[in-house]
This record gives sequence, C-alpha cells and structure tokens, in this order.
Amino acid sequence: MDEGIPRSSWFDEEDGQLQLAKYFQRMESWQKAIADGKITPDELRAQGERVIGLLKQVEALVTPEQRTTLTEIFYEMAVLQAMQATALTSKLQSPEEAPASRKSAHLKSQTHHLVIWRRPSSRGSGLKALSLR
Repeated sequence: MDEGIPRSSWFDEEDGQLQLAKYFQRMESWQKAIADGKITPDELRAQGERVIGLLKQVEALVTPEQRTTLTEIFYEMAVLQAMQATALTSKLQSPEEAPASRKSAHLKSQTHHLVIWRRPSSRGSGLKALSLR
C-alpha cells in the first residue's frame, strides 16, 4: 500500500459522510486513466487487478474477525454501488421526468461510467463496464 498517503479520516468531520471522492481524484491511477477523458476496458481491467492485489495483501494481514467485518463492508458497498447504478440508469432512461431542454443539455454535457462488480467466472475478470451518455 502507498506509504505516501497520510492517514486521515474516511469521513467528513462536519457531515459524517464518506469522502472517498475527495481522495480518488488525487490518485495517480485515476489521473492516468482519465487523462484522455474516457475509461477503456483495459483501464478497468488494470484497476480491477490493482484492487484485487491490494485486497489480497490486506486479507493476509487481518484477523478472522476483521476479515468478517471487511467482507460485510464490501458486500454492503456492492449493494450501494448497484443501487446508485440502478438509480442513475433509471433517471437517465426516464425522459418524462425533466423538461426536454434541461434534460437534453444535461445528458449531452455528461458521460457516466459505471463499474459493476460481480463474482469472477472462468469467462471474465469480474468487472462489467457500462458507459451512459
């Protein structure tokens, strides 16, 4: 793990919210991947492999009790990610919810990249990428 990252709280002191978005934008892996303005399947695969490598390092260091807690966290984060992806997909697929001019301008100005994790199989890496325009 990167020893250069100072230890700080994962949560905002004022509102208690998880502040990972504040950190990921500083990460070299993110900056390299997004430099051209898009995320490719190879970049997704490389990031997935990076995360798996880090998780394997951590798994070797934690007690069985800590592993149980971390496993529950990962499962709940997967649920949260799936809920966010579903909500975003539903919102983008519901044109009647927003005035046409606002919706059109909003959708043209943004591209959303979602990564949906699933259990790896013999046919793939365990990552599914979905780009929404």
